[in-house]
Amino acid sequence: MNTTQTIIHTKYEILSAEHPAEAIALRTLALALAACLALYLYFVSTSVFNVIAREEAQRDAAMLEGSVGTLQREYFALAEYISEDEAMRLGLSPLSGTSYVRRPANVGLAETRSPDNAI
Repeated sequence: MNTTQTIIHTKYEILSAEHPAEAIALRTLALALAACLALYLYFVSTSVFNVIAREEAQRDAAMLEGSVGTLQREYFALAEYISEDEAMRLGLSPLSGTSYVRRPANVGLAETRSPDNAI
């Protein structure tokens, strides 16, 4: 019986010895795990805050769209009452000699490099 215990003891004795780099590896793995956990929490909280900010922005945009719609309705209602005589009374003058400038659509597509320039 004693020889069996000695064999088992010597067989598993190598597992009880600690390698010098084992403590460093354990600390490194613990720090890496802590860093991954911190990054995970950061990204989750950032995502949550972005969702909240987007919902607030959508709510504000809807409110502004309603305000713009009300202002447009008021503008068109008031614009019906302005005649040429009313405009002159308000100090507005008729447009005369108006000229409009038209830019061709393909001006922005012009070649900007000269063919002899290799840059």
